Amino acid sequence: MKAILMAAGVGRRISRDIITPKSLLKVGEDTILGNAVKMLLRNNIDVAVVVGYMKNRLQDELAGLPITFYHNPFYYITNSCSSLWFAKDFIDDSSDIILANADVFWEQPVLDTLLSDDREIVMLADESRTKMGDYFLQVKNGILVAHGISIPEEQRTCEYAGIAKIKKSHVPFFKKKIDDFVEGLKYNSWWENILYDNKDTHPVYIKDISQHFWSEVDYIEDYKRILEYVNIEK
Repeated sequence: MKAILMAAGVGRRISRDIITPKSLLKVGEDTILGNAVKMLLRNNIDVAVVVGYMKNRLQDELAGLPITFYHNPFYYITNSCSSLWFAKDFIDDSSDIILANADVFWEQPVLDTLLSDDREIVMLADESRTKMGDYFLQVKNGILVAHGISIPEEQRTCEYAGIAKIKKSHVPFFKKKIDDFVEGLKYNSWWENILYDNKDTHPVYIKDISQHFWSEVDYIEDYKRILEYVNIEK
């Protein structure tokens, strides 16, 4: 099993409140990114991190850990699909791959939920979040049918959690589509758009994680919610 964490972006929405990469925000003794990387390593998962914005700070934070770094030098004008293109050689046709945003705080129960699902393409989502959120999904019979920020509230099924897994059986097709996106000048696409654009022929299954705590950090309020959770857990 392998995992790639996307940590190249600037985080423009939260940058008015902080000057550090949001994945390096401290949560207890560690950072959001450090928490995810070390959790994956503890589960014997090979880890790669794609860096860009303040790459030296990210690499210093993770120094000494057995991980692979890839650099997207065009991070300011591209999006996560381009970041994934720089790391495509890490994706092995003989291994399942986890793809996750580096600004997501998640813990072992969420990873266990993902690992236990053996379907070919699985995205994690939270069915308890349909009124307020960053990116919504519409799901029927456990399969993605629509996605977007502007899905009408009555059609929303859940909020996407920024974490997915692709089985090795789908990896060759997925890797080809990464190249197709970049060669097609879709530099500003999210990597998830590869799955969205091909969902009619390659179903994307959605797994609910609403029973577990998680949070993607887009705004300072998201970070405060994580800190509140950690303090309660202590």
